[in-house]
Amino acid sequence: MSNTNLHKAKKAKSDEFYTQLSDIEKELEHYKNHFKDAHIFCNCDDHRWSAFVEYFSMNFELLGLKKLTAIHYDANNISYKLEITGDTNGDGKIDGDDLVKTALTGDGDFRNQESIDILKECDIVVTNPPFSLFREYIAQLMKYDKKFLVVGPVMAMTYKEIFPLMQSEDLWIGSKRLGVFGQPDGSMKSAGALWFTTLDHKKRHESIILYNEYKESENTKYDNYDAIDCVFNRKVIIPKDYYKNVGVPITFMEKFNPKQFSIIRFRKGTDNKDLRLNGKDQALRVIIKRKTKMKQFMDEIEKQGVLFAQEGIGLTEPLNCDEETFMASVSLYEDYSYKKDDEDFMKLSKLLPSNAAIAQAYWKENNTYED
Repeated sequence: MSNTNLHKAKKAKSDEFYTQLSDIEKELEHYKNHFKDAHIFCNCDDHRWSAFVEYFSMNFELLGLKKLTAIHYDANNISYKLEITGDTNGDGKIDGDDLVKTALTGDGDFRNQESIDILKECDIVVTNPPFSLFREYIAQLMKYDKKFLVVGPVMAMTYKEIFPLMQSEDLWIGSKRLGVFGQPDGSMKSAGALWFTTLDHKKRHESIILYNEYKESENTKYDNYDAIDCVFNRKVIIPKDYYKNVGVPITFMEKFNPKQFSIIRFRKGTDNKDLRLNGKDQALRVIIKRKTKMKQFMDEIEKQGVLFAQEGIGLTEPLNCDEETFMASVSLYEDYSYKKDDEDFMKLSKLLPSNAAIAQAYWKENNTYED
């Protein structure tokens, strides 16, 4: 065997991780509303091993799917696709017995044109792609603007091709970790893995409850970046009363709530070297920052416009100012966020158009910060 073929064989062997049906059921429970009337594409799935094909076949009607397509890579033969579109065998139900097998012209590689053609047609991709090709796989999904829920290695969060997508909220982590996978010989193997997705789920919006107050002895400042470290005695301690930049382990991304925190940067200090604490490198830290309620509010305004803000606190009269003026009003109120007495609000309200005082009403209803 040539060195090239030997390398390919070793890589193929290292990619043989079969997701267990129980893990699929636990995770996909959180996305059922996304699957209705959807064409699901499992583009790295041999039906002989794939629990994804089994899951979607068994639950085709329950999920209200429109179509299921599955293909897999076969290095030595022409591959094929499996599809379900309805009750093809006429037994009155839709399940795995309705899978229709059609030969492909190639080996089923997700990068082949016939695979890409199916990708363009589908609505959501759900699968366990080859870990060794994870960067390339995600890049393809992003290129074709596809919704997806896929399994990937834990360390993929640190890839320079992946972390920026999490920072920009173009993808995020799923609900649960995976730890044990099946092997071709029937054995089980441990491997740290996560779900990476563009499908929204409830856990993503759960805020982390913060208990501790800021202590300089526990939250030391980095040598090469203006932020404090939040790991003390191997525990992550984010102060509830600290609103500047803080550093947390990369695993924090599994709990990241975009309405509670902003992601500032990953790993490097202002000198473009790993963050250092008392002269020691602190690799794989993420710099984050707490959002005030005003920041959360302004994010929603940016996404949904002034009308959202108006309806959000029950105003019935239209705003008497444009969005730019309103945003300026909100920003001014943010400057007063540390003071809650009415006198300050009254002084400031004189500077603003009457209807722009929506910001004042917002503050009075929602307090200042979310602890």
